[in-house]
Amino acid sequence: MSNFEKVRQQILNSLDATELNLRDNQLTSLPAEIGQLHSLKKLNLRGNQLTSLPAEIGQIHSLRELNLHDNKLTNIPAEIGQLHSLTSLDVSNNQLTTFPAEITQLHSLEELHLFDNRLTSIPAEISQLRSLTLLSLYNNKLTSIPAEIGQLRSLTLLLLYNNKLTSLPVEIGQLHSLTSLLLSTNKLTSLPAEIEQLHALTVLSLNENQLTSLPAGIGQLHSLTMLDLGNNELTSLPAEIGRLHSLRELNLVNNELTSLPAEIGQLRSLAKLTLNHNQLTSLPAEIGQLHSLAWLTLINNELTSLPAEIGQLRSLATLALNQNQLTSLPAEIGQLRSLTWLALFNNQLTSLPAEFGKLSSFTSLSFRDNKLTSLPAEFVKLDSLKQLDLSNNQLTSVPTEILQLRFLKSLDLSGNPIQDLSILANHPNQNLNVNFFGIVLPRRYWTDLNQWKAEWLLTEENAEIRRVLIQRIGYDRIIQELGASAIDNYREYTLLKIDANIDIEPIHLLKMTCPSTERIHVLRVPPNITSAREAIRWINWDIDPEAFTVET
Repeated sequence: MSNFEKVRQQILNSLDATELNLRDNQLTSLPAEIGQLHSLKKLNLRGNQLTSLPAEIGQIHSLRELNLHDNKLTNIPAEIGQLHSLTSLDVSNNQLTTFPAEITQLHSLEELHLFDNRLTSIPAEISQLRSLTLLSLYNNKLTSIPAEIGQLRSLTLLLLYNNKLTSLPVEIGQLHSLTSLLLSTNKLTSLPAEIEQLHALTVLSLNENQLTSLPAGIGQLHSLTMLDLGNNELTSLPAEIGRLHSLRELNLVNNELTSLPAEIGQLRSLAKLTLNHNQLTSLPAEIGQLHSLAWLTLINNELTSLPAEIGQLRSLATLALNQNQLTSLPAEIGQLRSLTWLALFNNQLTSLPAEFGKLSSFTSLSFRDNKLTSLPAEFVKLDSLKQLDLSNNQLTSVPTEILQLRFLKSLDLSGNPIQDLSILANHPNQNLNVNFFGIVLPRRYWTDLNQWKAEWLLTEENAEIRRVLIQRIGYDRIIQELGASAIDNYREYTLLKIDANIDIEPIHLLKMTCPSTERIHVLRVPPNITSAREAIRWINWDIDPEAFTVET
């Protein structure tokens, strides 16, 4: 029996049912008998392959919820307009290219989902859906919204993100019940002044548009708790933004802001402020008035310093300042006792304030890509620290403060001009992982680097560590200390072999004596190469030395 016949029989056996679930049955059509379900209130046809609906569906006059999500519908039958009891209709994720006019006859409709279709416009008749509280039209191809949308006075949620809208009608200000307006990923260049009339609005998302400015009236949205303005072209914020006293989350990532208005300090409810990827060179002192702020990220700006008032952010738990131009930190940073996550890498820091030692709750810190030459003595108070990244700084010796960080498990010192690691042998954690030269360096190498021995190559099994040993010790010294033997010669080139431990592949080196300067150059080649000419060809991208001579 086919799925269609099974469903037909199921319908005939459910004539008195109030709910019918036919989802995920791979149906391509629906039996006409569906119209006989006169008691039905909920019909779920989600996840099938329906390309059309039978006209008889209009006979289910008691139907209140109809779910057609994820089918292949290109149109809706006119008879659907007869479902006057319908309060929820989901035709999302189908193949509709036009807004079904019949839907506008559903005067009891409260929720309408048409997202993930191919709609290019909305008819003015949508104004007839006076009971509508939720309208979901995201992921379509809408270029405009009709002025008549302003007549949907019961609407609380309007989802229009990921379309092609270039403007909003001024009538949108008439949606006095609207609490959420999602307009991200469109092409809006401005907002109508009338948006200030949306006094019930709590969520406004305008992420990824082309806004260059905000109307001053945005300060009238006193119920707003979340404002997303990320990925626009804003160069400044109106002072009126400080009137948003209910605002808890403000996203301004990836704009062109060079400064913040002092009035931002009036956002006393603000808990999350995201300002990554702008052009800020400083922060106003008033930022210290944001006593509810728990999250502040300023990644990839042009900050050279922080105001002392930042120490007043006693609720701050997350602070990201990486990829700026900071040369120092204010002493007041030690007052941020709630701080659990701090990012300072990729700045110009030459030192840390002594007060940094007061931030004792950290378990992980990264100062990589700065210009630190030492750590403050107070650093030893960070006794909860388990991971510390000091890579790519200007440390000339291992900071002694590290020896007192007894719970430290991971230490990265790569990219520093440190010549002696022997002090690390005294660290209390015998399982400490030390990253140097970009690899985890075993404890046997925690010595004065000038005392590294060529003979270690013969017993070292790790290829990456052998690479570091060769680079650090130098081929000339290795050849001299290990007594490399010549395998083959070709002109001024000599192929050398060093016999390593029996369990490790031998090391083959190509040595060249420069005819003009008599300087010796040595490069490592794969151990399967046994002739000097073959080694030259491998180094020169498979060009034979004879041909290479002609080309050069």
